[in-house]
Amino acid sequence: MNIVDSHLTVNKKIISKRENRFPVIEWSLNITTQQFSYDQHAFRSVFQYSQPIVTVSELMTLLTYEMREKAKQVFRSVLTTGKSQHFTCCLMFSSEEFVYVVFTLNLAKANVVKGTMQPLMKFANHMEIANIFQSLFENEHHGILLTDSESKILVCNSYFEKQMGVKRGELIGKHTRSFNAGRHSEEFYQNMWSKIHNDGHWSGVILNRHPNGEVFPHELTIQKISPVKDKIFYLGLTVDLKQQLSRLMDTELGGIDLLTKQPTKEKFLTELSMFCQKTGHHSGKIVLVVKPKFTEENFHQNLVELSDSLLHVRLAQVTGYLEKGVFAICTEYHFEHNNEQSRAIRSAIRYLFQDIKFHASKAIHEALVKGKIGVSVLGLDSQSPEELLSNSTEAMVEGHAGEGKHLNFYFKSIHDEINRKKQLELFVSDVIKKKLLSVHYQPIVNCKTGELVKFEALCRFPKSPVTKANIEEMITIAEDIDLIADLDHCISTNALKDLNKLHEKYGEQIGLTINCSLNTKQDITEVLAKLAQQILAYVHTPGQITIELTESAYFDSQYKQSNILNDLHKIGVNIAIDDFGTGYSSFSYLTGGLFNILKIDKIFVTDIHQDRNKYNIVKMITGLSHTLGVKVIAEGVENEDELFVLQTLQVDYIQGYLFAKPKALSDLDHPDYFVKKFNQVMQLNNNNNQLERFSSIIKTQIDKLLPNDHLVKTYDYFNQNPKHVLPVIFKKKCLGLVSVSEINLHISPTMGTDAETTQESKKWKKPISQLMNVEFTKLLNTIVVDNLAALIKDNPNFPWVIVDDKEHFVGMIFKTDIFNYLIEENSQ
Repeated sequence: MNIVDSHLTVNKKIISKRENRFPVIEWSLNITTQQFSYDQHAFRSVFQYSQPIVTVSELMTLLTYEMREKAKQVFRSVLTTGKSQHFTCCLMFSSEEFVYVVFTLNLAKANVVKGTMQPLMKFANHMEIANIFQSLFENEHHGILLTDSESKILVCNSYFEKQMGVKRGELIGKHTRSFNAGRHSEEFYQNMWSKIHNDGHWSGVILNRHPNGEVFPHELTIQKISPVKDKIFYLGLTVDLKQQLSRLMDTELGGIDLLTKQPTKEKFLTELSMFCQKTGHHSGKIVLVVKPKFTEENFHQNLVELSDSLLHVRLAQVTGYLEKGVFAICTEYHFEHNNEQSRAIRSAIRYLFQDIKFHASKAIHEALVKGKIGVSVLGLDSQSPEELLSNSTEAMVEGHAGEGKHLNFYFKSIHDEINRKKQLELFVSDVIKKKLLSVHYQPIVNCKTGELVKFEALCRFPKSPVTKANIEEMITIAEDIDLIADLDHCISTNALKDLNKLHEKYGEQIGLTINCSLNTKQDITEVLAKLAQQILAYVHTPGQITIELTESAYFDSQYKQSNILNDLHKIGVNIAIDDFGTGYSSFSYLTGGLFNILKIDKIFVTDIHQDRNKYNIVKMITGLSHTLGVKVIAEGVENEDELFVLQTLQVDYIQGYLFAKPKALSDLDHPDYFVKKFNQVMQLNNNNNQLERFSSIIKTQIDKLLPNDHLVKTYDYFNQNPKHVLPVIFKKKCLGLVSVSEINLHISPTMGTDAETTQESKKWKKPISQLMNVEFTKLLNTIVVDNLAALIKDNPNFPWVIVDDKEHFVGMIFKTDIFNYLIEENSQ
């Protein structure tokens, strides 16, 4: 049984149940003669139409224009294929009467088509038609709208009005594109309208936008209508699916998941690829694959709520829905140095979830963080957008973090580092809240005299039982979790309490520097006011106190803080800018008179004696600061060379390991230690100056010989440079010296002339190692020259060969160089 026969069988059963209200009318058509014949008795029993139908053309005049074209297509199909067909239409016999019928067609012979005409419904007057139309149009389950050929709304029912949230009067004349949610691509709409134009209809689910911004799914059917020639309308039937979300689970259309309104996996990858192309030098991309822990109750509604929240999360730059309750999110992280990447990655993820928490309900956020999350990082464990998604999905599914963990990194080293950071966060938080911090003190000394001026109070944590970390990392974590103000308060309190003990040991003149980080979410004015109260409570002379403020955190609220800084100045407290030059440096800070001390960061001090740029930077900063009446401290001084350069630049104070590392109060050095240490360093400087003077007369750019060089090569050289002395070098060591004297001992007057003998010609190939003078004066390049005259007396043989502590050749000193140097010294 074919499809048509099946359809007719069903129709006959339906008619049978209606007790055969209308008879089946048989008919036939001769294609050659175009003669149309039918059961006229049965026809008249149904239709009040007395005029006989003789040809198929007369039959067609009873159909609407649109159905005439459809009927012709069906007749052609039967003739071409020989297969049975059917179609439905309305036969219009008068201005009021029309009958809805179904035609069946079968090819009886080569030129004869036979079939039946089955009336299904008869409309006798306008009242009956109007009542049926009213019931169908103003229903409570489908929205209905009719548009013109440009998709402008001509009419709609009240249900559609409620669906769209717009008054019917405002809908009339409105273009349907105004409901476009912006989730479907242009290609999607092009394909949809192409199908409508070609097939006459389209059905599917589409995402529309409510005037309040909400995006919701509609089941939509669009039917193309041509009631008269060259006139087109579109009939739309819509069903609101907001209350039927389960129907949309894992259903996509045009690259959009219809339930969550998020891009599907393929479209997410496309958008991710475009976003990854924008990666900067100090930024990276992170993809998180997230499966929230939603309960079965309201599961679909929760997916929609989370999806809607992600649309407003600024840090979720690319989002998508994969399937089965799994989302993909791409965010970005930024870092200054490569060793800060793990911290930057963790911070980016934390800020992302804080942003989601702000836009989503508490229940949604909890389900998200308690669910399974896989993470992959571009450039570290993934080299392409496809790998980012694949690796983060694998990390989520396999749970790389282990049992009971929710955040899983694909790259083990990243995961281990992030997990270490998390453990450190818990440790740092616990130590600060329980006030288990201790204070160490590092001296700050006068750069010219070495006298102790003050101590800086520095924070120290107890040893972490779970993971290793230095103090800088722990302080950074305290800033990240916004506990830095509590840390500073604890350290400043303990340090101020210790000030009397420092005075007892080092004298009443010794000052104290305490740190105050402004990298906090707390109100800066309140933080500084609280610190001022502490100082007044513990110290009789506030002028002995210096507050170091990190300048990189000061710039964004300068004007608001200026009043409290002025108040601190009024009670005598000194204000220092810490780490100047490493953040948002601005010399304008110095012009307002709010700061009277500037601390140059270690980055500009380290190896300043070898780096001209650092030298010029510190010189400029120091000169300008002194012009404005601001003292300068250089921190991170670790060797004598750095100290000597800073002295020449007239830096006021220095701080660093050259004098002392930070120590607990009980372990601090004796008061006399600092000046003694300073004098030792200065004495070494004097010795170094002597060594430098000695080094200045060493000739290092000297031609050299190898032991296997021949006599002939050396002879040619000394013919042009008879006064020179050449060292013979092997494996960086000097084996001997060669001069004209050594050459002359081994040549005869006839060598090199026509009278040269065979025996003499062989001498030219004699190696220098057999000619050189192996007795010479050898001195170390580190020798301290207290008395150059005594050195000459003890070593009268010139030239001197200068070597380093490994006996490697450095250069030579000649008698003329010594005499010239002595003459220059005496003239000065």
